[in-house]
Amino acid sequence: MAEDAPPRHAGEYAKAGAVGFGVNFGCLLVPPVHPLGALVGPFVGGFIAGSRFRATGSQATLIGLIMGSAFGVLLGIPSLVVLFSPLASAVGVASGTRTVIAIGIVFVICYVGLVGAIGAAVGGNHAARSAADPPPPGSGA
Repeated sequence: MAEDAPPRHAGEYAKAGAVGFGVNFGCLLVPPVHPLGALVGPFVGGFIAGSRFRATGSQATLIGLIMGSAFGVLLGIPSLVVLFSPLASAVGVASGTRTVIAIGIVFVICYVGLVGAIGAAVGGNHAARSAADPPPPGSGA
């Protein structure tokens, strides 16, 4: 997509971010690939969203921001609420442990957003190059 393309509306960004988040979340749910999927899931989700959207740099940043925000809203906020609830005190979770876990959750949310944005930028660049390149001779296209 060219930089002089018309601006997209918020619904398109939300859809692209939802696609990226969905792929990322799907990578987390598959038990055999969970350890690897947790690390590369945001990139893969961002790549798929960016290539479908043909994201430019600023659009990729918004896709990553939406992915990180969705991860924070759907997973991070409930975790933090439970962690700092009276139930955590009743079970005996120390205050220092809560702080470390909270920092870890914030780190994961930022990781998802940043790596998702990188994936979206790479995917958007790949899609733009694929659209600009002519098909190879004899490919039947």
